[in-house]
Amino acid sequence: MTTGSGFYVSRSGHVLTNAHVVEQCREVRIPPTGTAEIVARDDASDLALLKNDIANQPIPAIFRGGRGVQPGAAVVVIGFPLQGIISSGPSVTTGIISSLAGPSNDRRLFQMTAPIHPGSSGGPVLDDAGNGAVPLSRTVSFCG
Repeated sequence: MTTGSGFYVSRSGHVLTNAHVVEQCREVRIPPTGTAEIVARDDASDLALLKNDIANQPIPAIFRGGRGVQPGAAVVVIGFPLQGIISSGPSVTTGIISSLAGPSNDRRLFQMTAPIHPGSSGGPVLDDAGNGAVPLSRTVSFCG
C-alpha cells in the first residue's frame, strides 16, 4: 500500500492529487469516506483527478487568481506524511518559492524551500493568504 495527500476541487467530491501517487493503484481509498475512482490522469503534468461520492459536500479549493507567484513568495504546504507512523493529522511546513523553474529549466515546475515528506505528495501548496486549496481531512490512501 502507498499513501499520498490530495485536496477537494469541487463540491461534487473531485479530489486533485499527483499522478505518481495513484499510478500503481487497483483501488483508491479516502478514509473515512470510502473509495474513489480515477477520473483523469496526466502523467506529463503529474496530476490525477479523483471522484469521491460523499454525502457531506466538501469546501473546494480556492485557487489563487491574478498575478502568478514570484520568487521569494511565502508558501505553506499541507500533507499527511507517513500516515499512522508519524501522526494521523496533517503536517504543515512553510518556506518560500526559490525558483520559477524546475530541472532543465522546466517552467511547468517551481522550486520551494518548504520540506516535503513521503506521503505528502498531492497535498496543496498555499500562498501566504491561504489561496491554493483546502486539504483533505484525512490522507488519501492507495492500495497498489
